[in-house]
Amino acid sequence: MDVPGTKNLIPLTERDPEEARAIRSAGGKARWAKVKKQKTIAEMLTQVLALDVTGAKVKKTLKNIGVTDTTNKMFVAVALMMQAQAGDVKAIKLLTELIGEDNQAISGDSSNLMALITGTKEEIIADDVPELQQASAFDSDVVEPSEPE
Repeated sequence: MDVPGTKNLIPLTERDPEEARAIRSAGGKARWAKVKKQKTIAEMLTQVLALDVTGAKVKKTLKNIGVTDTTNKMFVAVALMMQAQAGDVKAIKLLTELIGEDNQAISGDSSNLMALITGTKEEIIADDVPELQQASAFDSDVVEPSEPE
C-alpha cells in the first residue's frame, strides 16, 4: 500500500552514487545552517534576558514580591512562577522540568507531590503523602457545628 505523496520518490539506495552523495551533502548543509541560526537566536535571547527591565510597572512588580534582580531573565522566571501558582498545568510542568524536579519521579523521591503523581502507575494512598494530609487536629470537625435550637 502506497502512502500518499510517495509514488514518485526514489530511495537514495536506488539512485546514482554521485546523485545520492549530492542529496546527502545538501541535507547536511541545510542542517548546519539551521543549527547556526538556532545558535544565533539563542545568543540574542541570552543578551536580551541579561538586560535590566525598563518598564516601571515591571520593576514595581518585582519589587513588590521582594526580588532585587531586575533583569528580564528574572522577570520571565517570576512570570512563569505566577502562571504556575495560578494553576496553569503547562507552566507547572515547565517549571518542574527547568528546576530538575521532574527527575525525582524516576528516582523515587516521594516527598515531591508532582513527582509522585507523574511518576507512578500504581494507586496513590493519600495517607502516605505528607502534602495531602490534613492540617487540622484529629478530633476537630471540618463542618461547623449547628447551634442548638
